[in-house]
Amino acid sequence: MNHVFIDETFPFKENDKILLLMHRDYDIEKRNTLDQLPSKPGIVAICGRVNGRLANCRMVRLTDDIQLAVKKLYDDSEADSCLMAFMRSIKTKVALYKILDEQRENNEEILIEWTKILAPVCTEEMNKVY
Repeated sequence: MNHVFIDETFPFKENDKILLLMHRDYDIEKRNTLDQLPSKPGIVAICGRVNGRLANCRMVRLTDDIQLAVKKLYDDSEADSCLMAFMRSIKTKVALYKILDEQRENNEEILIEWTKILAPVCTEEMNKVY
């Protein structure tokens, strides 16, 4: 498996945040960190970790509610079955996020920048546990 590592300088700006994601239904110790995400509009990327490094970004999205958007990734309502399988797996999951102003016209530009840098893709091969 060729991993796509994310540059250690990400997040790029002081307002960009990182949170290790744990969902009580899919964490062996029943830990939950999803409520630590803000219920505000923003951009969110879902990545994994390989040998302690951010890697293999699976998704980047703009959303009206960061917390709700991430919680929905665990639900059967998630249209991307590969992403849902990753979210429900034992693999380490990390959210990179930034709160954005709903009215800002450059939100799409931020999405393009993050997508270009993080190069999100989700495959069954990435989701295998070795």
